Amino acid sequence: MLKRFGLVLLAATATAGEWQFKDVFAPGAGSKPRLYIVYGAVAVGRQNLAVLQVMTADEKEQRRLRAEHGDSVYFALAWLSSTWSVREWGERFFVREPDMVPKAGDLTRIEQRFTPRTFPKVLVRGEEEGEGEGGEEGVKCPYLLAFPTKFCCFGDELKVTATYELPFVMNNLRVVDGEVWVVGVWEDHLIHRFDLERRQLVEHRLPLEGLRAAMAAAGVKDEEMASVKSPGKELRKVRILPLEREPTTREEEMEHEQLRGFALPLYTLPTSFQYDVAVRGRRAAAAVRSPMGLWVTDWPEGGKGSFVAVKKEDLPALPGGATRLYLLGLEAVDEDGFFAAFEVHLPKTFAQWLVENPTQALEYQKLEGREIAPGEMAGGEIALMGLRFARGKVAESWFQTSGAMEKWRPQNGPIFAYRPGEVWTGIRHKKNAWIRGIGRLH
Repeated sequence: MLKRFGLVLLAATATAGEWQFKDVFAPGAGSKPRLYIVYGAVAVGRQNLAVLQVMTADEKEQRRLRAEHGDSVYFALAWLSSTWSVREWGERFFVREPDMVPKAGDLTRIEQRFTPRTFPKVLVRGEEEGEGEGGEEGVKCPYLLAFPTKFCCFGDELKVTATYELPFVMNNLRVVDGEVWVVGVWEDHLIHRFDLERRQLVEHRLPLEGLRAAMAAAGVKDEEMASVKSPGKELRKVRILPLEREPTTREEEMEHEQLRGFALPLYTLPTSFQYDVAVRGRRAAAAVRSPMGLWVTDWPEGGKGSFVAVKKEDLPALPGGATRLYLLGLEAVDEDGFFAAFEVHLPKTFAQWLVENPTQALEYQKLEGREIAPGEMAGGEIALMGLRFARGKVAESWFQTSGAMEKWRPQNGPIFAYRPGEVWTGIRHKKNAWIRGIGRLH
C-alpha cells in the first residue's frame, strides 16, 4: 500500500502531526549483501508469521537468479520472533511486482498506475491464531498465503502443501470461523466460500443486488453506482496460453515472462470494482470506494441491510488536488463498528515532480512509454485516511501525510494492520534506505 514516491500515515485528527513511530524494530537493518523487507505479517502465539521481500546486492547472485527465475527479487515465507528477528526461512516465490496490484474494474488508466500494492497476504485459519507457536496440531492448511489470483496452503515447516487458483482477481482473502472466503464479485455475489477438499468455490453470499438496493434506499442515484456491477460474462473463459513460437518483440517477451511467473496474467481475468468485506459475529459489512460508503447487513443471510453513504462533511479536510483515492481494506471493530482505511493521492504536475524527485518522475515517464507534458498531473505525495463507522454513521475520521514523520518513513509494501489508534507497517530510515524494519504508529 505504499508507493515508490511516498506515503502517509494515520493520525488522530486531520491536522495532527505529533504521531510518530513509537515501537521500532529493524530486522533487516543494513544486512548486505541481502536485504529483506517485512511485506506482511500476522501474530501466531509468541512469534510472527511473515512474508518477506528479499533483495540481494551480490551481482553474481543477481545474475544467477535472473537466469533461473527471470528476476533477482523474490518473496519468502518466514517465522519471526516477537521482536521481528528471523527464526526460520521457508519457501520462496518469484512473482512480478505488478501482479501484486489487483486492477479493479472501476479504476481509470491513470489510477491503475498508482494503485497501492495489497498482496501477498498472510492469514491464519480459525482458532489457531494466538493459541501457540505454529498452530493447532492436526489442522490441515493452518496458514495461507494469498496472491491476487491464487492462494497457497502451508504448515509449520513453511513448505507449500497445495496451491489453489481462482477464475477471477480477488480483492481480498478472508478466514471466517476457519473457512476460507474469497472477496470479489462472482456469480453476482460479493464473497464466496472456497472448499479446500473440492478445490473450488462452493457457496456465494452477500448478493450484489442487495448492496445496490441498500445504496438506492440511501439516496444513491443509478449513475453514481454505475461501476457497482458484475464483470462481463464474456471474460470468464479468457486465458492467454503459452506462445507456440519464440517471442520476436519486447511485448511478446514480457508476455512470456508473465506466463513463467507464479501469478496468472491479471489482464486476462475478470475484475470487480474496489471494495472489501469484513465479518464479525452475526454482522457483515462491505466498504465501497465509489460511491464511498459502507453496507452493513446480516451474516450469513445477507439481507437488504443499510448503506451508510460517506458525505463530504464526513471526511477530514483533504488538501486540494486529492483526486485519487483507494480502499486499502476494512476491519471489523465489533458487530456494530467497522474501520476502513483509504490511500489518498495528492498529485502534482509532472514538472513539479521532476524537480522534487527526478529519478522517480523519469521512471514513471518510462513506464508510460510517452513524453509527459509538464502540466500533466502525475506523481505527488500520498496520505492515509481512516474512517470509523458506528451504528449507521461515520463516527470518526483521520488523515495525515508522511511529511510529519521524523526519523522513519513507510517503505514500499502494504500496511498489514490498521485499526483506530494503531498502524503496523514496514519502514525505512529517512537518511539510510538500507536500514529497514517494522514500526507501530500510535
